[in-house]
Amino acid sequence: MNKLQNKSPLVSVIIPTYNRANYLQEALESVFRQNYHNFEIIVVDDGSTDDTRKIIDKYQDKIKYFWQDNSGPSVARNLGIKNSQGELIAFLDSDDLMLPDRLSLQVSKFLKNPRLGLVGGSYLLIDSKSNPIGECKLSWIDRHRLKNGIHYRNFFSTTVVMIRKACVEKVGGFSSDFSFGEDWDLWLRIIQDYQFEYIITPIGIVRRHEDSIVGSMDPYNFVQWDELIDREYNRSIINSNYNKIQANSIRKKQISFMLANRGWVRSKKMDRGAREDVVMSIFFWPWWGLWRYRSVSRYFFDKKLLNHINIWRAFFKKIAKFY
Repeated sequence: MNKLQNKSPLVSVIIPTYNRANYLQEALESVFRQNYHNFEIIVVDDGSTDDTRKIIDKYQDKIKYFWQDNSGPSVARNLGIKNSQGELIAFLDSDDLMLPDRLSLQVSKFLKNPRLGLVGGSYLLIDSKSNPIGECKLSWIDRHRLKNGIHYRNFFSTTVVMIRKACVEKVGGFSSDFSFGEDWDLWLRIIQDYQFEYIITPIGIVRRHEDSIVGSMDPYNFVQWDELIDREYNRSIINSNYNKIQANSIRKKQISFMLANRGWVRSKKMDRGAREDVVMSIFFWPWWGLWRYRSVSRYFFDKKLLNHINIWRAFFKKIAKFY
């Protein structure tokens, strides 16, 4: 019978938090406003030093609360999963919000499909003062190529994701080796055995802070991204998910997307290396991102760069080692 087992609670909402006392109560209230009610809430405090505990005390009879030394969101989410009772796990960051029908929409997807491992969705964007700043959703093309597209870039924001707990128990939880891209690493492991779905209707509200924007530009994030690509390549070969030609093709596309993103970030810092990243991105995979070609046209007509043969020699050496 195509139904989940009837036990309570069906959904465990896991909220990792670190020094977000000013937003945590609003996040919790957004869960209590859900039109689906068969859930438990687990808050994992990642060593907060602010007034988080005062907020928790208001809800002590309504939530499960765990405290740990500051170890990062991956360890916090894993602790929440370990102590959860639900067959389905819904993640929510402590400064973000659920829209009222999020849980009901996601649960209905799982009830219809026993092979489903993950359901993500679109979300609205607000700034640190709760002013609306936009919406984030996948294109029609991306929504219809989740199985393949997830290998090239992370389609899912953790804060609006629901997963089947059995999937995590099978493939392992979030890797503590990564502080960036740890969610993508988990999705890539789940997709090998389970199906993904995407809800186009916004199901959450994600808060963009100045510190989160600056954090996304940390150069170390791209070091970790590169390491994640290598790990996925080796895993694909070892597990025989793909032959070597297929795995190399996927790896080149992943590197192309990573370089394009690094180029965009470096351009915001007025870093001259931004254009080199974009050119390399095109070399690895030329069939997407028209904006990259507009950027490259300026790159090739830069006389100072054309006159420095050493720059080009180093550039082509970087390309050659992947072929």
